[in-house]
Amino acid sequence: LLVDANILNRVEELFKRLQETLAQAIQEEDNAEAEAVESFSTSRQKLQDQLDGLKLAEKSLRDNISNYEQIIAKANNIVAQATAKRERNQNLLNSADQLCSTFESEYKIANEQRKEELALLGKLRAIIEKKLKFSSGVTSR
Repeated sequence: LLVDANILNRVEELFKRLQETLAQAIQEEDNAEAEAVESFSTSRQKLQDQLDGLKLAEKSLRDNISNYEQIIAKANNIVAQATAKRERNQNLLNSADQLCSTFESEYKIANEQRKEELALLGKLRAIIEKKLKFSSGVTSR
């Protein structure tokens, strides 16, 4: 076969251009892939950092919730103790009121009895004085 040197040169030149075009395309794809990998890695790292931050925030919030639950439990305990103390004090006040009422009633009764006794003593004194005046009148005659 006789092949023209021009055709061979032309085919060789076409293959070289194809090879250069393919090499350039492969390089561009490699560069694009490297950029995509770098972008993915950067995005992944940002997302991981955000996730880590969210996990820390979650832990902090859970700790706060635990602290608030303890505070609420203490507050509820204080309220229960205060309620019990208030009830006890109210019972003591009611007992004191009842005792005062009893003392007042007994005082009024005792005071009335004393008035009656004084009135009776007054009558007795008058009778005695009358008898004494009568007796002294009888002896002087």
